Amino acid sequence: MRYSHSRITTFENCPLKYKYQYIDRLVATLGATIEAFMGNRVHEALEKLYRDLDMTRVMTVEELVDYYGENWEKQWENNIRIIKKEYTADEYRAKGRKCLEDYYGHYYPFDNGRTIGIEKKVGVDLGKGRRLGGIIDRLVLLDGGVYEIHDYKTASSLPTQEKADGDRQLALYQMAVQSMWNDVEKTELVWHYLVFDKEIRSIRTQQELDELKAKVNRVIDTIEATREFAPRKSALCSWCEFRNVCPMWKHQYVAAALSSADFKEDDGVKLVDRFVQIADDERRLKAEKEKLRNALADFCAAFGYDVVFGTEKKIRVKKVKQLRFPSTKDVRRKELEDVLRAAGLWDEFSSLNMKKLEASLLKGELPEEITARLNPFCEETESLWLQPSKIKSEEK
Repeated sequence: MRYSHSRITTFENCPLKYKYQYIDRLVATLGATIEAFMGNRVHEALEKLYRDLDMTRVMTVEELVDYYGENWEKQWENNIRIIKKEYTADEYRAKGRKCLEDYYGHYYPFDNGRTIGIEKKVGVDLGKGRRLGGIIDRLVLLDGGVYEIHDYKTASSLPTQEKADGDRQLALYQMAVQSMWNDVEKTELVWHYLVFDKEIRSIRTQQELDELKAKVNRVIDTIEATREFAPRKSALCSWCEFRNVCPMWKHQYVAAALSSADFKEDDGVKLVDRFVQIADDERRLKAEKEKLRNALADFCAAFGYDVVFGTEKKIRVKKVKQLRFPSTKDVRRKELEDVLRAAGLWDEFSSLNMKKLEASLLKGELPEEITARLNPFCEETESLWLQPSKIKSEEK
């Protein structure tokens, strides 16, 4: 079975997207995002720069940005999505051009090491009949058997060194490079964060690579054992190319295609609006009810009443003493539990955290042996859960 870093990451971010893309092999009908489009055009320009260098031709910065602009015009499509509505396509285009200008000024005349691979396909054997493939943006050889794996990023966020040191993708490529040549003495992972004109470097030990390989295999074990690929809502949903077929979002696209009159008559729209209205009424009435409770208590205290009579019903007002103990998140909770244990009362007053146990079983977090012993004590049922929430601007 063949895997890739992006394939594994897709599963981690959203199992349902993984199913759409790699199992069902659905063809996305939504256009590419402007971020992806801009990133691809920048990569193409840098690829052209280094392929020309391989032929001993050094592009000028003007030629580099002109090549970028020509590809932008040639490949632009009207269905490309701009998620951040406050920015225009021209502003994204200028951002990509600035990335190239900064890179050119930083690394000219591009003579640090010898480029031995551009958009180079590599693969690494993970064992268990699994192979992981990928493409290195640029592979460089320095003196002394030092290999550099370069990766270009047009992201608008700059990771910390700690996050870079934990990055999986280039470390997997390092495994592939080490298996391809016998003279690899040292490998450096290099990310070019072009928006910031900054590079971040990382070095991995063999032990770290071995641990990573084992970790990747565990993730793939989970992927291959998965039977129900549930959607996982996150900030990434806005950029997902399968958003219009995902059960979390597809009604939004169906409703958006309706006329203004038909939209108001859509059964789903009417059900949601009515449900939200009732929920709002419930919250308002709950607050009003609490005020009335306090007013009744004050009324009884003022006149010495225990029961107050209305037109058709009466209400008895009675104060009941209650004790409140530290919650499970309170630092004093452990002290309380220690007191109960010391007094020999723990078994009498402790109880199972049923919600936590339920969650662990449903997520498959417990060992199979334990799960098998617990299954006779639980019955799987379904309940209906509704949660109204506002539609965020980026979701519209």
